[in-house]
Amino acid sequence: LAISQLSRLQHLELSECSRALVAAVVPVCLPKLLSLNLSGTDINDATAEALLAPHPSSSSSSSSSSSSSSVAAAAAGTLHQPHEQQAAEEHMPLRALDVSMCLNLSDAFCDRLLSFPSLTDLRCAHVPVAHRGFTIICSLTSLTHLDLAGCHSVSFPNLPQLAALRHLNLRMCYDLSDHSLLDVVKLGELEYLNLGDCTRVTDEGLRILASGSLSKLRTLVLERCYNVSDAGVRHLGCVPSLRE
Repeated sequence: LAISQLSRLQHLELSECSRALVAAVVPVCLPKLLSLNLSGTDINDATAEALLAPHPSSSSSSSSSSSSSSVAAAAAGTLHQPHEQQAAEEHMPLRALDVSMCLNLSDAFCDRLLSFPSLTDLRCAHVPVAHRGFTIICSLTSLTHLDLAGCHSVSFPNLPQLAALRHLNLRMCYDLSDHSLLDVVKLGELEYLNLGDCTRVTDEGLRILASGSLSKLRTLVLERCYNVSDAGVRHLGCVPSLRE
């Protein structure tokens, strides 16, 4: 099967594949893709900049040559696109992106997320995203599913911008505290919240959750939240939608 024949794919999973394979396949498929799974691959920021770059609609030979050069540079992880070209490119229809366990990514990769305004599902578990990257993520207001498990350095002041969010995984976000939950409780559409291993959360945090606007919350995960007691759990009786 020639790689060019993949251009009509809408869903692509390349979990744990080599950077070379990812670089060869993704640019061909990206214009039509609705979901892309790159979890566990060894892509870095430069590779992501090339792979996730929306390409101009022109199909001229110069564009083809440029695209081929981009693929080669992506494999090497060295491509950096001029800002002028970025401004002229079209938004892509991608709705779901999984880069969990892509440990060579950083805040810089988040700039590329702005090319996907239709993104509803973003999974960045264990990617070292910090304040700048999280600020960009919070500008993606179409998100309904966000996985930041293991992102130790994220901060939360911009979280309420994600008003459509229904599923939020903050497991092992060790900097998350009771105070952070003051922003979480503003997510009125939230149905699932995972705070597992967030050891700075205490009974006071559960009181904050119970007194907020989480009227649709059905599932709350508190595994290994060692500073939560039975007294804290009793606060959750004020959340009638909670099922587990």
